[in-house]
Amino acid sequence: MWVYVKWKRKIKDIIFGKIKEDGSIERVVTINTNKDQDIILKYAKNNQTAPLFPYEKEDVIWVKPFLVGKVKYMMKTESGSLTQAIFLGVRDDKTINDLKNEK
Repeated sequence: MWVYVKWKRKIKDIIFGKIKEDGSIERVVTINTNKDQDIILKYAKNNQTAPLFPYEKEDVIWVKPFLVGKVKYMMKTESGSLTQAIFLGVRDDKTINDLKNEK
């Protein structure tokens, strides 16, 4: 799941979150990216939503969680956040509904 920060008509950051057991969403990592801009912007134009979790920065455009991204990272912290994460791109073989069923 992601939301994005709009910056000069491009995506600057993608904010990844995870769905918790109770169905709420929490932030896991923010990644700076230039990959798959067209796919993300096309989806985002028609799928904006209200904020999904508290976030302190301005210029954030929230999108409904549906697209799935592939992320490479160094390690997970005790709280479940990711360190040194790199966005590898959009996964076209999965949707967020597929992830809800994975454990």
